[in-house]
Amino acid sequence: ADMVAEAANAERIFQQEVAQILDPEQLEAMKAKMEREKEGDIHARASRDFADLSSQIDLSPEQREKAMESFVGASKAAFDKRPEGWAIMSESFDMFGGAYSGVMDDTADMLNQPDVLRDPRAMYQYRMQSQQKTVERTLGQLAGILTPAQLAQYRSTLNSRLTMAQKMVPPELNQN
Repeated sequence: ADMVAEAANAERIFQQEVAQILDPEQLEAMKAKMEREKEGDIHARASRDFADLSSQIDLSPEQREKAMESFVGASKAAFDKRPEGWAIMSESFDMFGGAYSGVMDDTADMLNQPDVLRDPRAMYQYRMQSQQKTVERTLGQLAGILTPAQLAQYRSTLNSRLTMAQKMVPPELNQN
């Protein structure tokens, strides 16, 4: 939480300093570039989610279109919930691969819960609950797009991944 607060402060300072250096036309161009980057991030996450689905389920062209629209909407919603400073934090985690920024988006609410952040066991439980919510949210958004059989197949895949994640308890939490 402290890192996100520091990142937010750094972001504000950067924006203030840039506003002093650039002329109005350059400032507008920079804002437009940042908006394109935001849209790129939204579509990149949606594309990762869509690629996962389409690699697991045989989709019709209509299902592909609707699923991608749904993933873009969900990605935009996740992006809009990000706190100030999140861009800097997610850039840092993006160097580890796209999946990490998704994990950060899914657990961002944890940053507002200091008691959870002080307890590794509570953090692990929060993460597992967050993953379960993500599975349910994803299946919910696909319910009107996939057939019941496709939805059941994808549910099975996502639940298998969740079970694997739950079994991979960090060593420090396995100690009594």
